Amino acid sequence: MATANDPDDDMMEISLDAESDCDIVPPSDAEELDEDAPPHGQRVDQDSDAELDKELSQIARALEQDAPSSDEDTSAFEENVNDSDGEDDLVSQAVQANLYPNRPMQLVQPPQEYDIDHVNEWVQLDERERDSGFEGGIPPFTGAMSATVQGRAPMDYFDFLFSDSMWGEIAIQTNEYAQSRLEKLGPDAVARMDHPDFKKKSRLNFWKPVTAENICVFAAHLIILGLVKKPELEEYWSRKALTRTPFFGQFMARDRFQMILSNLHLTDDSGNPPYGQPGHNPLAKVQPFIDMINPKFKTAYKPGENISVDEGCCPWKGRLRFRQYNPRKPAKFHVKLFQVLDPATGYVLHFSVYTGKGSCHENGHTANDAEHTTTTLTVMTLCAQAQVLDKGHCVYFDNFFTSPQLLQELFARDTVACGTARTRAFGPQALQANTPKLALGPGESCALRCGPMLAFKWRQTKPKTVYMMTTKHLAEEGYSGKLDRATKTPIYKPVAVLDYTRQMGGVDLSDQLMNYYNFLRRGCKWWRKLFVHLFNMVILNAYVLNKTFGLQNKLTHHEYRYVVAAALLNFHEVDAGVPSAGPPVPVPFMNREHWPERLPTSTKTGKTKTRKCKYCFVSAKAAATGLKPRNEKSTTIMCKACRVPLCVVPCFGLFHEKQ
Repeated sequence: MATANDPDDDMMEISLDAESDCDIVPPSDAEELDEDAPPHGQRVDQDSDAELDKELSQIARALEQDAPSSDEDTSAFEENVNDSDGEDDLVSQAVQANLYPNRPMQLVQPPQEYDIDHVNEWVQLDERERDSGFEGGIPPFTGAMSATVQGRAPMDYFDFLFSDSMWGEIAIQTNEYAQSRLEKLGPDAVARMDHPDFKKKSRLNFWKPVTAENICVFAAHLIILGLVKKPELEEYWSRKALTRTPFFGQFMARDRFQMILSNLHLTDDSGNPPYGQPGHNPLAKVQPFIDMINPKFKTAYKPGENISVDEGCCPWKGRLRFRQYNPRKPAKFHVKLFQVLDPATGYVLHFSVYTGKGSCHENGHTANDAEHTTTTLTVMTLCAQAQVLDKGHCVYFDNFFTSPQLLQELFARDTVACGTARTRAFGPQALQANTPKLALGPGESCALRCGPMLAFKWRQTKPKTVYMMTTKHLAEEGYSGKLDRATKTPIYKPVAVLDYTRQMGGVDLSDQLMNYYNFLRRGCKWWRKLFVHLFNMVILNAYVLNKTFGLQNKLTHHEYRYVVAAALLNFHEVDAGVPSAGPPVPVPFMNREHWPERLPTSTKTGKTKTRKCKYCFVSAKAAATGLKPRNEKSTTIMCKACRVPLCVVPCFGLFHEKQ
């Protein structure tokens, strides 16, 4: 999870340019705020029964001081307390009972005042007077989380995000590119043999045109690559007895799959001007796919109140002009994407691929573009393109973006914001790093307000300082949900820090979900790898929609990807039961031994046993995929030779025809 970070970190992100000098750009990752967290796998407080009883008595005494106003409230609260079990329930009940309400920050005055702060209307907050916030208030949230996709079956969401016309377009462009490669070697097969680049065993010599159905099967294989992990691509089609995967080879041969992969194309970019000339588009090879999915993402899903803006990455180690290097990312060398996400679900609302300075922002989204930095223009452009402005959303971002100008521009568009800040780009002079340091003790803060903007400096228990700016929060501290190990007292942190820690993990959640079943493979073309990364993003968004709004929302992430792959293959799987006599024995049907007979009688009841039909039985779990209706029909008949329970009509004949 992304959390508030250390603004004094000197780690830098380097943009590697094959044709120019290195550009230094700021980092974007956040460090962990919570220094009180226990080691992984341990609870915060491993109380004995005596300590738990003591804590319960403390809560009871606090409740007596703050008793409910009516008998109904009292009975309802007692019912909730009696239903609680364990420390986690005690904490949630304590919050519900308002045992730990928000309190003012422990404010410390700066050693001196600065004229520039008075000019910019920054007012120091005093702990003697509670922060009342902005006089005009903050804009209310007017939206609601919803989906606009018609239909509730699992494949409805994928089909909406990935247009059917794109399959045919990919097939056309792939055929044209493969044909152009063949024509470079010669007009016919005989002439190609005399070409110096001709390779006798090249797969290109056996190229056959593909159709939209072939591309669907190819995409299904890509999805299965993420569900079944193997070190090398060729291993999936291996016939080794111990590692063989029967699926691969049934729908597409290995050479056919690799031929499509090597010739895969999305568009004809022959008209794209060279780099450095007017009109050059670095993303020309994937631009049609980006133009298709970006509008679909924001049309299909309307997010909740909170939004996060952060940087994602597509791994790439090869030569590329806009390749980025950041040692703190999971993929140190990567193509950077600016993303707008819903932090609650990890759904990607909008993304923009970074190809150089100024490539991710447009003019016209602020009052005066010339007065603002590139990061301010980038966030305003992303939010405008994601259609989240003027609705009361709260946008969270890290210290790469945060500035007073950005918060003011967002507030002018009825959008509040919260983010960590860097000392060298901080708002008030009294809190910047080049001023005399404040003598802050553990848990103490220094805060200033300028209209709707609140800027504060807060020190954690350990010697680590956090700088933040927000237009949503007051100068208050809230209960963090944890108790001090030694004193058993509640741990308080600024409310802005707590909300930032909860809501800033949108990109981290999205990357985590995609990496579970990632099917990226090493290749020579950066745009092809980016296409596969974006295709994985489409599947993830479709899964989030199905999980949030679908009728069959109990499908796990793994099961949903399986359903998509099966639908692309037009593959129907029957989940049949196995008779008690043992597994079926394959015997040729053209044999008089294959006759129907009754199942044996039960020794307990004396009645003929019943079994699920091997051919037509569809379990509830299999029916949840939406490919076949549920069918739990039983039969008392089985095949004498195969020892398989079957319905006489029509399953008996259809089953043996397959055999």
